[in-house]
Amino acid sequence: MEKITLIKKDIEEKKGKEWLGLQKKTENKLESLLWYLEHLKLQEYPKLVEEIVILL
Repeated sequence: MEKITLIKKDIEEKKGKEWLGLQKKTENKLESLLWYLEHLKLQEYPKLVEEIVILL
């Protein structure tokens, strides 16, 4: 779960700033990922969250 926290922090720190080398579409996908990682229903399935992080 520590890796998830680091991913969330990294996305939040870049929010609203121009991400060098990333298209706007990619930035939007990362912000959507953050929403899903914080979603209460997803928190009920920690194994699924771990699998998502591994795919990143």
